[in-house]
Amino acid sequence: NWKAAQEADRVKEEFFALVSHELRTPLSSIVGYVELLLEETEEESLTEDERMRFLEIVDRNARRLQRLVRIGEHGAE
Repeated sequence: NWKAAQEADRVKEEFFALVSHELRTPLSSIVGYVELLLEETEEESLTEDERMRFLEIVDRNARRLQRLVRIGEHGAE
């Protein structure tokens, strides 16, 4: 049925848009904070508190990604 195939395509596109957004948000945060940590120079040094805060943000977002993957794995069963 052509109508059913069209609806399936629409649902698939919505699903991938949602998954892409849910993955992109924590990934962008992780990449941004890691770049800040890696680009640190003597002239623009981070405090130990800033480093720890950045690493906690990276950790929190990495764990968020792990949860999303686990949810996806359980949904695929």
